[in-house]
Parts: sequence; structure tokens; C-alpha cells
Amino acid sequence: MKNNKIGYDKTEVRSALEEFYKLYEKRPVRENEGGMKSPHLFNTWYSLKKLNPKLIIESGVWKGLGTWIIEQACPKAKIISIELDYSHLEYKSPTATYLDKDITTYPWDMILADHHPTITKDEIVIFLDDHQNFLNRLEFLSNLGMKHILYEDNYPPLQGDTFSPKKILACRDYIMDYAGKRSLHQYSYFDYERFLECVETYQELSPIFKTAKTRWGDDWDETNYPTKAPFLTVEDADKFPTFWKEASSYTWICYMGLK
Repeated sequence: MKNNKIGYDKTEVRSALEEFYKLYEKRPVRENEGGMKSPHLFNTWYSLKKLNPKLIIESGVWKGLGTWIIEQACPKAKIISIELDYSHLEYKSPTATYLDKDITTYPWDMILADHHPTITKDEIVIFLDDHQNFLNRLEFLSNLGMKHILYEDNYPPLQGDTFSPKKILACRDYIMDYAGKRSLHQYSYFDYERFLECVETYQELSPIFKTAKTRWGDDWDETNYPTKAPFLTVEDADKFPTFWKEASSYTWICYMGLK
């Protein structure tokens, strides 16, 4: 795999959305509050099919729906799933390896050498949905030589509970007051420079639909929440009602290729 952006051909995406909608209706976890819903699950499924890794390391499992989607996208890939607390698990993969400590505590070079010696770092995708400081995760994974990250909770400035790529990149634009709320002095331009040292490719993945309001109830506009054009328009809502219902759960999921 190379650190190229995920390709989204318009005709191909439409066909993929139709395929994924049928798949999503068969999901083993019907309600996934607190976890991913269709806007991010589709992009995860589509991106993994494009990247076609041999190993996916999933940090953050919750009820297990993401693991199931990963299996559907890459049925031949090995999966290592990590969660500190499995009390919410509803779907358990029969083939994934489950770990219960933070991703940074494992000797990954030793694990890969002992259990996956034929897999190179470029054939691994790290999927992060664990609500931790991304900059710390990024530097850890970069030092390991990992090359591909899918990051789920890419919260914009002043929203969400984690220090995300989108917040780091706000420093790039020297934004000193976001949405008229409060200063961004909490974010350092030094953080942005540390980000650049590790990241070669950064790509936010589009929402399926874009609704009038965000998940936080304010206007989903380009001033406060710059977003790529959605894959579908409101005219498609009747054909994809589940996608429409879950549209506001989107949080700028992104792909990053590391140097």
C-alpha cells in the first residue's frame, strides 16, 4: 500500500453505498449509541477495501460493530482488537485476537515478528476509536514505523472530548477565535509542527448526508464546520432512510498516511 489518498469515484461510490446499505441492514448490533454509525462505518468499510491491508489493529471496540464491519471489508485480513472494558461487547469475532490493555503498552515489534512475520508495516492499518490524545498516539505509531491510520472521532475545535487531527490543523490557519466562542490558545502551533513531522497524507472522508444541524445542535455551516461535499443529497433520503437518520453522527473521520 502507498500513502495515496483514498479514491472516491462518484459512480463507484454510489454503487458502494447501495452495497453497503444492504450490508448495514444485516448488522449484528442494531443500536450503537456511543459507537460508530453509518457515516463512519461506510467510510471505514470503503477505505479498508481500497487499502486492502493484511492486518488491522483496532483500538476501541465498544459493542463490536466496527470489528464486524472490518471483517466484511477485509475477510482475509488478520484483526487485533483492543478494548480496556469489554462489558459492552455484543458482537465478538470468531477470528479476531482480543487484547485488553492500551495500545501503547504492547511490544508491537515483538508481536509482529512472532505472530505475523510476513506482514510489513506498510500492510497494516491502525484504526483509532479510543478517545485519546491523537498527537501522543501519532508519535507512538510513527516511531513504530506504521504507515496507515484511520481516525474516527476527528472532532473540530471546541467540540468533543479528544485532541484530534482537526483541532491540531486549526493551528495551521492561525485561528484565534473559533465560532465566536473562545480563544484557541489551548492549541499550540508547535503541535501542528509535530503533526507535520509524522504525517504525509491527511484526508477527511466525506459524510454520506449533510444535515442542517450538527450532532451538537448548532448550524452545520462552512464557517464553523468546513466539510467536504456529502456523497448524497436530501433527494436520496427516502432511498437510504437509515443513512439519513444517522447523518448527524458524522465527526470528520479521516485517513492519514505516515512518513
